[in-house]
Amino acid sequence: MAVKALFETLAELTRQHQTLASLAKEKTETIKQNDVEGLRLITKQENEALKTIRRLEGSRLQAVADIIQAEESDLVPAETSISDLKPLLPEAYHEPLERLQVKLGDELRTLQRQNELNQRLIRDSLQFVHMSLDLIQPEPEEVNYSRPDDKTKPDGEGYSMFDSRA
Repeated sequence: MAVKALFETLAELTRQHQTLASLAKEKTETIKQNDVEGLRLITKQENEALKTIRRLEGSRLQAVADIIQAEESDLVPAETSISDLKPLLPEAYHEPLERLQVKLGDELRTLQRQNELNQRLIRDSLQFVHMSLDLIQPEPEEVNYSRPDDKTKPDGEGYSMFDSRA
């Protein structure tokens, strides 16, 4: 039963990461169009998918713990990889488990690349905004608190820290 739960959980994790990758692609187009409202909606959908992924990750850990307990292994569920788990499973499960592992890994890499692209686009957009603001509103000149007709030297010029009369 735990093996079936593990397979179902891994398949659902893969689907949720596909959803996140799809949302990341939508986000790219939304960023390009400067659609702030669309970006907010996509972020909300991403948060929902992330909640589901967290829940599924808990289910995956439970399934791994159940398999480890059933096989009386001393592996730690949170640290156990699929490769570590294979020897505990019948040979017939090895290949399907590897396919799920590869598919999930591919989805994670796709999502990572898309998120890196989105980060670059956002960073470039912010740099453009800052540059535009600098052009529109340049830095103010230094503020001068002395009278314009005052010919004395500013503080610190020509004066020594030591009193020469001493």
